Amino acid sequence: KLLVERRAQTDRLRAALELTRRLEQQLSLQQQRIKRKQQQVSSRAYLVEQASTLADHRLARHTEQRRLTNQASVAIQKTRDLVSRQAVALRQERIILEDLRAMLAKERSVKMTQVMEIFDISTDDSGMWCLCGGMRIDGEGEMAAAGLGAVCRVLDLAARYVAVPLRFPVVPRGSRSAVCVVNGSGIVELVPLFVTRRGDRFVLAKKALATDIDQLLWAHGIDGAGDALLLLPGLLQLLMAIESSSFAT
Repeated sequence: KLLVERRAQTDRLRAALELTRRLEQQLSLQQQRIKRKQQQVSSRAYLVEQASTLADHRLARHTEQRRLTNQASVAIQKTRDLVSRQAVALRQERIILEDLRAMLAKERSVKMTQVMEIFDISTDDSGMWCLCGGMRIDGEGEMAAAGLGAVCRVLDLAARYVAVPLRFPVVPRGSRSAVCVVNGSGIVELVPLFVTRRGDRFVLAKKALATDIDQLLWAHGIDGAGDALLLLPGLLQLLMAIESSSFAT
């Protein structure tokens, strides 16, 4: 009977040990699972933290972009307001400019009329062109020199009124007037509009004068004659063109 009891105790002890071993195995498995779960939770927590940091960065960037957008909108509105004010000012300045142009055109027309009345370019009884009440420029004497000086004066005034620089600038000095011509050496020299020992220079000066008249005619859309013998007709046509274009302006 004692032996049976001992065997039973031994069996119970073995069963308890087996149960303990199984429990320990289950506990070890549970601990491994818990460890894996902890690792997963840690990984997820790290990912959540990274996502939160990225979201914070994106939110900060969005906030900055929104701030910049608002600043740009304010700047655009200010620019629009400035452009609107400048547009009004420009319209006012344009009106003033148009008025000044009209005043200038009227004044230019009046001046041209006065010049034509003063110098009176016309033909005499013989049909020859003259100015200042009978002064002809087709000869080579003092009267022709004085007439060419008057032509220089009128041409200089016309160029100033229309603001066109002459190709051959004139020097009005009465009967001792001259034209500025660039020679072959590139040097500007005065070619007299009166007869000197070198008669060819007098012819060159008259041709330069005719070129200047043609230049101003071309500026008004009129073909010039290009002939030194037609200085006075070309000059009269020029004055009338300036006067009419001033009225048109």
